[in-house]
This record gives sequence, structure tokens and C-alpha cells, in this order.
Amino acid sequence: MTTVISGMTTVISGMTTVISGMTTVISGMTTVISGMTTVISGMTTVISGMTTVISGMTTVISGMTTVISGMTTVISGMTTVISGMTTVISGLTT
Repeated sequence: MTTVISGMTTVISGMTTVISGMTTVISGMTTVISGMTTVISGMTTVISGMTTVISGMTTVISGMTTVISGMTTVISGMTTVISGMTTVISGLTT
């Protein structure tokens, strides 16, 4: 009878250890899921940020193209002004 009681005590002790271990496993799995959610959230933020950067760069390139076009027009206008001034000076001299 003593052996039976001793065995039962060992079984109860083992079951307690199993329950404790399972609790630890569940806790660990919860932490893993939480971490994975954070990783996915971070990756989404990175992709969103990269899209914004690409959009901004496209806008910058578009703006630079407009600036270059405007500068070309300014140079063309200045050339016309110089040509007109030359004609005026020539007419005054004559």
C-alpha cells in the first residue's frame, strides 16, 4: 500500500510538472505570435515608407525637369533680348 501511495505521489508530481511545462509552452507560443505580428507590422511600414520615398523621388525628378525646361526658356528669351538690343544699338549708331 505504501508503494501504491508513493507511486501515486510520483504520478501527481509528474502531472504537475507536465502542466507547468505546457503553461510555459503556451506562454512561449504567445510571445512568438506577438513577435511575428510586430515583424509583419514593421515590414508593412517599411514597404509603405519605400513607396512614399519612390513617390517623392518621382516628384523631385518631375520638378527638376520643369526647372531645366524653364531655364532653357529663360536662356532662349535672354538670347532674343540680346539680339534685339544689338539691333537697337546698330540702329542708333546708324
